[in-house]
Amino acid sequence: MTPLDEKKGVPLSILLDVWELLDVSTETQGERAWDPARVKQILTLDTCCEISNRNSDPSRTPRYAFDFGTFEVEIGYIYKPTIPPSGRYSISCSALNQAVADPDALAGGGELEADNTAFGRQMAVSLTRLINQEQSFRVVTSEPGVVYSKSHFYKPTIDVALMSILEPCKAVDGVVSEKGDTRVTNVANWESKTLFGLVYGWITGSPAGKVQLAKELQSCATIICDDRGRETADFYGIDPVARRVLMVHAKALKETATVSARRLQDVTRQALASLAFAGSSRRPFPYSDSWESAWSVELKHAAKAIVTKPRIVRNVVKVAKPAKGTAAIPAPTPKDAHNELLEALADPTYTKEVVMLTSGIVSRKAALATLTSTDQLHLQFLYFLAAVRSTFDRAGVRFRIVCNE
Repeated sequence: MTPLDEKKGVPLSILLDVWELLDVSTETQGERAWDPARVKQILTLDTCCEISNRNSDPSRTPRYAFDFGTFEVEIGYIYKPTIPPSGRYSISCSALNQAVADPDALAGGGELEADNTAFGRQMAVSLTRLINQEQSFRVVTSEPGVVYSKSHFYKPTIDVALMSILEPCKAVDGVVSEKGDTRVTNVANWESKTLFGLVYGWITGSPAGKVQLAKELQSCATIICDDRGRETADFYGIDPVARRVLMVHAKALKETATVSARRLQDVTRQALASLAFAGSSRRPFPYSDSWESAWSVELKHAAKAIVTKPRIVRNVVKVAKPAKGTAAIPAPTPKDAHNELLEALADPTYTKEVVMLTSGIVSRKAALATLTSTDQLHLQFLYFLAAVRSTFDRAGVRFRIVCNE
């Protein structure tokens, strides 16, 4: 849509998208003269912030700013009534730029726009300049229903249908850990207190109850656990009957599930990475040697007990043997499972579904309440959810978040 003018483009809240700019290789951080420890601290800050006019005197020009952790970041809107008109936001905060800089680089006395090695002396690259160049944020404007994101204004559709992405699951209410490497104090509780425990329980016969994901996993012929530090998903499920590939990511926090654009941003970042393999422009899925050994986790708070599970599970599926009804099919070799997954991902007749299995992230009940809310942070949550749905819809991939009730 057409850029808003100065009056309608007043910023009310911002959702920063700085992960891709900050979470880069150590070599890249070094080239930018950034300190890795300082960058890590910035990544912990809440990226969803309310914006306010910091000039209390109504006779003075408004000075819009937001608090990003302990940093006051100013934001301005630059509108040009050209043909066609243009409008974009710009942030500034010298303290934030210094906060990520390597202490040695600060001695350089400044920041450079392009060449940060002038005069043979390395200076820190400006973080706010990078953010402005990429327009790495989403702004809720004073014009009702209008959002600015990645250099464009648009009006997303927000209705109850949006909530179909969220699937409430009572089973995740008791979960305290993703894998059990934290917060699980008794190995006997691993299956019910962790998301990985729930999945392994479902695929090996635990009652599915009313959990749709559990029923779908139990219908899959092959389940692959790809958890290995740099995985593309935690679990893959291949269902040749329903012709479906499930790509399941697990994410748990020991927090009260609510609505938070920051938390939603964190979990969907993993989900969006799956589009590289599930979307219409997918690339080949690499084979991992880690599939050749069992998956295991050390329960640090449960006397360092070790839980070990198979990487590849072949479910008991119905076969064409009327006399017996069902039969167990041996698990495929890792390379057979890899080929099976490649074929399913490449087959246009298979639907691809990315599922975020979560606990302590989002509550569907709380999310439904935001549909009638005017709170700026609630609006950021809704607009971000709508944007993610659009991204997956364009890629022809279904996106689901299994969450707290």
